[in-house]
Amino acid sequence: NDKHSGVYSSATLSELILSIDKLDVDDLIFKVDELTLDHLQSKVLISKKSNSGSSGPPQQMPVISANNISIKNSAFTFEDLIGKQTIFSNIPELELKNAAVDLNKSSVSLDELQLAKSNTGINTTDIPKTGTDTTGSASVTENNWTVAAKKIKLTENRFSYNVQNKPELKKVFDPAHIHYSNISVAAEDLFYSTDKITANVNSFTAADSTYFVVKEFSTAFTMNKNSITAGKLIVKTNNSSVTAN
Repeated sequence: NDKHSGVYSSATLSELILSIDKLDVDDLIFKVDELTLDHLQSKVLISKKSNSGSSGPPQQMPVISANNISIKNSAFTFEDLIGKQTIFSNIPELELKNAAVDLNKSSVSLDELQLAKSNTGINTTDIPKTGTDTTGSASVTENNWTVAAKKIKLTENRFSYNVQNKPELKKVFDPAHIHYSNISVAAEDLFYSTDKITANVNSFTAADSTYFVVKEFSTAFTMNKNSITAGKLIVKTNNSSVTAN
């Protein structure tokens, strides 16, 4: 509990299994062979604005990789009292294989991700900007992140997004109040960067709170700064269907 920086964090768990292949503290290289967490309860709370002014040359950042990560029966909560936002995720079963994060190169890669029966939500508040608010134009952080995943499988997950100080619209799509259930995805060769996004979506199903149901969706998707392509597109809902090459 760091009262000076305004950050509170806590974590409890019933089981931890950890085996390490390499631990290089000097070069900040951490290679994990196996990490298993069971009944992890983790919370992070932000109560003060951070003073993020940077000076001096860039510092070396960690490179973290893991052959196998298993998280079961766990819950994560992030609460920002300044931005009035809460993010939570209840995870019965998460598996990651050959995952790596390189903070120096701003890259994330993994061979396989499996997530089943999770419940993730974002609760936020619409804060009107005032004439004295200069945070939007003070500085812009360049996004150079890349994310690559060979295979993703999501099974019967739930996701919600709520702007708590906006009224909920009934029986129509409401971007301020989104509730999706039965989210299942099978996708391969996903890649994200600021210049290009690609994914082979083999199957996608979901249902929202207005009873709109995506029964079937598949495509070879590509998007860059100049075009969007959805090849071999198949879409089936409860009232319509689209097929296109």
